[in-house]
Amino acid sequence: MPFDVASGNNGQKLSPILIKMSQIHLPSAQSVIQDAKDQAREERKNVAIYFHASWCPWCRHFESLWLHSRMTQIFESAFVLAKIDCRDRHEDKSQEHRGWEPIMEDLRGSHDVDVPYLVVVTPDGEKLGDSYVPPSGYIPSNAGYPVTDSEINAFVELIERTGKGFTKEYSAVLRLFLEAELP
Repeated sequence: MPFDVASGNNGQKLSPILIKMSQIHLPSAQSVIQDAKDQAREERKNVAIYFHASWCPWCRHFESLWLHSRMTQIFESAFVLAKIDCRDRHEDKSQEHRGWEPIMEDLRGSHDVDVPYLVVVTPDGEKLGDSYVPPSGYIPSNAGYPVTDSEINAFVELIERTGKGFTKEYSAVLRLFLEAELP
């Protein structure tokens, strides 16, 4: 039987303070982003800030893209990734990076946005672009994991424009991967 933090190992209820102490404390979102900006400054790259939630299937698709052996090499040649856990459901709140809401609000204009959400900034924090695709008609799109042709085009353009040293060859590989790996 797995250990249950809320009820302890023997089924007895733990005090709220013990529950709080037992939770994993992730660093703040600001700390994760600052570390990535420091590394990016040193490596002369930009920072790709990736907001995701553990329950989100599109976030898992994005992670598969970023972590694919060929794609990791390509992305890491151009970006330092800052992965921010956010918008988790009640039972997973301890797995969020504290302070993500005001950061997303500042970068996106709202913290009530779909995930995955990708935004690229310079090491000094200047926003270069994000995965938000302006509305076609009345419906805006968040191409955090692009699926439609217009989302794929916008995502590849974002990566090309903001990735230092991101070559046309890399863009072609990214486009082929996205088109082949559609969920």
